[in-house]
Parts: sequence; structure tokens; C-alpha cells
Amino acid sequence: MRRISSSLLIALAAGALSAACAGAPSDDPELILTGGLIYPLGESDAAVPALAIRADSVLAIGSDAAMFDLAGDYTQQMDLQGAVVLPGAYDAWVDLEALGRWSAADLDVRLASTVEEVQAMVRNAAGATTSPVAEWVVGWGWDENEWPVPSLPDRTALDATRVDRPIALLHRNGRTAWLNSAALAALPAGALANQGPDRVPRDANGEPSGILVGGALDALSGILGGDADERASWLADGARLAGAAGITRAAIPPVDVAVVENLLELESGGVLPLRVDVRLAPTAVAAYTATNLPRRVAASDLVRVVAVGVRLDGPLASRLAAISRPYEDGTLGPAPPSAGDLQRALDASHDAGLLLHLHASGDAAIGLALDVLDGGTALGSTIIGFDLLPSGELQDLSGLRVALAAGRFARDIYWLDRVLGPQRARRAHAWSDLAAAGVSFSFASDAPAYPLRPLTAVAAALTRQDTEGYPAGGWNAGQALSQGRLVRALVGDSR
Repeated sequence: MRRISSSLLIALAAGALSAACAGAPSDDPELILTGGLIYPLGESDAAVPALAIRADSVLAIGSDAAMFDLAGDYTQQMDLQGAVVLPGAYDAWVDLEALGRWSAADLDVRLASTVEEVQAMVRNAAGATTSPVAEWVVGWGWDENEWPVPSLPDRTALDATRVDRPIALLHRNGRTAWLNSAALAALPAGALANQGPDRVPRDANGEPSGILVGGALDALSGILGGDADERASWLADGARLAGAAGITRAAIPPVDVAVVENLLELESGGVLPLRVDVRLAPTAVAAYTATNLPRRVAASDLVRVVAVGVRLDGPLASRLAAISRPYEDGTLGPAPPSAGDLQRALDASHDAGLLLHLHASGDAAIGLALDVLDGGTALGSTIIGFDLLPSGELQDLSGLRVALAAGRFARDIYWLDRVLGPQRARRAHAWSDLAAAGVSFSFASDAPAYPLRPLTAVAAALTRQDTEGYPAGGWNAGQALSQGRLVRALVGDSR
């Protein structure tokens, strides 16, 4: 038996490990893992120290001695040195295409802590390219909550860079864009007409301020969307990054049929490293069912189309969540989609034989989601987020799955007392109350808006703190969930 020692802490799927092993010349295990904490998550949450793997199957679990007895001449051993092994992490909302795109962005302003730093980074990015003057300068990652004065910027700040090109910077939440005057002028004629102030804020002269929100970002689709080859490349990069983070199954936001095609191409090329649950945009359902894609998906091992998906609102800290009362600064927040829009999405899901999954953060959006999902009683209904409880007592939500946005929670704890007020903030990220109402849980990273770190998300949910241990004792610590429930949520099994 050959021995491999490793001091790496791992949280990987047993199946993913086995796929990396060379074929064995016998029926002996190819690899045994010993000295760890292996959670098979069967009827018991108890850990065992060792397991044996051959090809893509776990042969046995048990004691170190029992696994050693199974080893043959060609079996390799990995000493886990107390590390944890899980069946594989499930991410209920990760935008693989955006993850791939922005992971290698030329202009990433996430680390900018002031508007002035953003301006300097824009100048550097614009000067570092040999593209024609008319080429757009595109970047992402700004967050006004990180700045000394947490207020939305406007076009004049980007105009002050004196970069003579259209500039579009996407917020890290993916729901807001910041443009300069040249970019506003370069948008298609009439693109911002009939847009309300919640989507296109305007200055004192009634002109667009340079901020586009939610559906108004459609005006930038030709700029931010990329061509077919770029999108396929971004998706491949995002899938690779998710697999490298220990994600073995991911559900993606609502997409068009091109993403389904690209996923199937990645699988056929042997370079799709994880299972992908696809949510179709309501407008993509007819195009999907009219092609041979349903037949190809049915034959796929890694790609499934599981639901029609709709994002109802944005994050609380950015004041983009649809809430029933104004934010503390008087901001009303956006209106959620109309009941008619959601009914059409529900009809599309029924016509295609798919579930309806809704991403909702604010209490008004969540109330609407529960109405549409009939309280979530339909098995398989999912709400991603559920960041602010509706007022009053929660109804029985047995049968509803909630995907906890723990990464978003770890950032919200800095701002929600100020944004919502301390009393109302106590109803934010109220996971224990949701558990008492009967929901089952999974995790949603909401990457790339938030880090793709599965175990960090579990830690935040367990401690109700950020990675630095803030705040002491945990933010509204009574809403924490048990370790066993969180581990099951991480692997998509919340029994």
C-alpha cells in the first residue's frame, strides 16, 4: 500500500476525490481516507474516521483499522489529520457566468474604499488598454456602504476622471450600475424612457443621475452581456471556480437557453466539474420547450432544468429590498414585480412542468412570494434569501425550502441596524423563527456578489458573526441554527 500524507484541511465530496484517482488493477479500494471526521449524513449525524473509495463509489465507511483491512497493493492512503469530509457542498444560488466573468475582470473595484479610489482605478484601467477610444470601460464591485459617506454616487464623479469613453461600473450586488455622461449618451435611444425613479434616479434638473437599478440595467445588456463565445468562456471559468471551492452541485439564477446549451457542451467535453440545477427565466421557457433541449437534458448526468426562477428584489443593505415600510432614511425601496408578472411566471412553470423558485429579500417581496407559492406548501417550492420576516406570526411553512444567504448576512450585520432600525432589524435573517415554522434549509452564496466559501458560510450561520468574530456574542444570536441542521443544509439535505 502506498501512503500519501497531507496536512491540507479539506471539505470535498468523496465522489470528487475518487474521480481524481487512477484506475486500480483490482477490486481493491483506490484510496482510503483515515484519521478524519467523515460525516456520511445518513440516519445519524455521527462522524466516522475513515472511508474507502473505488472509481466513483464509496465502498465502505468505518474505523481506520477496518479500512486498512480492505486495502490492496495499489491502494493509496490519505491521512486527514482531523480534517472534515462532507458528501459535497450544494450552492442554491450562484451565478456561474458572472462568477467567471468578474473573477478576472480588468477593472475590479471591490477594494476601493472611497469614490476617489474608484476614480483612480478607472483612470488606470482606461490608460492600460490599447482599445479604440470609443471602447467602453467596464468594471464591477463597488459598494457605497464601504465608503465613509454611504450614499450612491452619480455621473459627475466618473466624468471627473476625464476618461473620454463610456464608463459602466456594476455594483457588487449585480442590481445597480454607475455610468458616466458618455455612457448615458451611448445607450440606445429611449432606453430609459418610462423608467420610474426607483430604477433611474434623476438629478435636480430631471436628468438621469448615472445610476441604473434593477430592470433599467436591460439598457446595458448589449454592453455587459458579452457575445456567445465570451459567455461560454465565462460559464466554463465560473464552473471551474465553483468546483475548486468544493461545490459539487449548484443551482443558478434564471437564464436563457444559451446557458443550457453551453452547460451541455461543457459536459460533453468532459470539463463540467459539478452538477448544475438550471432555473429558466420566464421568457426563456417557450424557447426551451420548442427545441430538443429537454431531450438532451433528460440524457444528461450533470445538467437538470428544475424550475422557473424570478428575482423579486435586491439586498437590504443596498436599500433594494421591497419592504412594507420605508427604510430609516425615508427611502421607499423598489416595488416588487406585479402580481400579473408573477402569475405569468407561475403559468410558465406549470406549462413546462417545473417548480417556481423566487429570490426575495424584503418582507413585501416575501409576502408576495408566499402568496404566489400558496404559502410554500407545494413540495419543492424555494425562496432564496427570506432576509426580513413579514410582520405578525409566521404561518406554517412546512414544505417550503429557504436558501440562506449567509454571506449576505455576514455583511448585513454592519448596516442593518442603521438601515432598518434596531427593532425592525431583529426580524432580519431570523433563521430560528423560520425553522420553527417548519422550513427546510440550504445555502446560497449569491456569488459573485458575495464570496464563494461554503465552510465560511456555515461558520457565519453557526456563530452569527463575520470571519473576524464581530459582533461579540453574535448578531441576534438567538436566531442561530444547530450545527447538524447547518451541515445538512450545506450538502442540500436538510432532513
